[in-house]
Amino acid sequence: MTAQCMPAPSAQSKRLHFTTTTLGCCEYLLAEGEGPVVLLIHGGEGGGYDQAALLGEWLERGGFRLLAPSRPGYLGTPLASGRSFVEQADLLAALLQQLAIERVAVVATSLGGPVGYLLAQRYPERVAALVAIDAVSGYYQPPPTIQSVADPLLFRSPVAKQLWQRLSHTTDGSDLLLRLFADASAHSELQFRRQLVSLRQDPAAIALLQQLLVSVADRALRDAGEQNDLRQYRRHSALPLSQIKVPSLIIHATHNSDVPFYHGIYAYESIAGSEYHWLAQAHQLGFWIGAAAAAAQQRALQFLASRSG
Repeated sequence: MTAQCMPAPSAQSKRLHFTTTTLGCCEYLLAEGEGPVVLLIHGGEGGGYDQAALLGEWLERGGFRLLAPSRPGYLGTPLASGRSFVEQADLLAALLQQLAIERVAVVATSLGGPVGYLLAQRYPERVAALVAIDAVSGYYQPPPTIQSVADPLLFRSPVAKQLWQRLSHTTDGSDLLLRLFADASAHSELQFRRQLVSLRQDPAAIALLQQLLVSVADRALRDAGEQNDLRQYRRHSALPLSQIKVPSLIIHATHNSDVPFYHGIYAYESIAGSEYHWLAQAHQLGFWIGAAAAAAQQRALQFLASRSG
């Protein structure tokens, strides 16, 4: 018996949809347009269709049609729709079948990496290309700083939640979120301060950080997925990436110690014929903000454009 679709209380996007696949309910956002469809698989902290849509804006600007589902346990997709990463990959394949989408390019980010890799491995006929951005490729244990900050108990208090929401509209709030990621990076304090000075002068970066802060604060609707993810990560010493045959581009920041650089190295060395783009001196958000972001996004768009259509 499949789980019944229930919209998340905070769901307000006009592009948001719910469907019951053969494997369970799935909440998803599908952009309008005629461009090739790209399926973006979100990560953990603050994950859900809304974060995927936010981090996938570069795809829409590049002419692609974004498909952004919530993985099981996040927002409106019940955990019963798929606990293991294999089950989640199967759910996404069932979603594509339900939507009559024959083939897509897949972009897997951060802690959504295992689902993206397994989708490409198990359903090569449906995956035209794979881009993995700072993606987990095996055993994962979050750094102590991220574990303490991501504790859902910190966000269940109405007062705490209101504080975070107020901070989301301030530059101080953006500094705070960047500090959380910086604490999970390999940067020195001096390197971090130099980056902070630069980012404060970038309105687009500040806007992105403020919007991410909202999703980080809204933990109650994402807690089941986050806790399930942590259980699943510890079951994989290394994913069977050598079985992936679809064209793949591995993008990883060298100074990301939340998802350390070796995850990217392992993926690149395991997937035959794969390509890479390393973001030198970049942290966890380096693909989206900072000096290396524009070139990294352009590289990914070119890769996707050459393999979509």
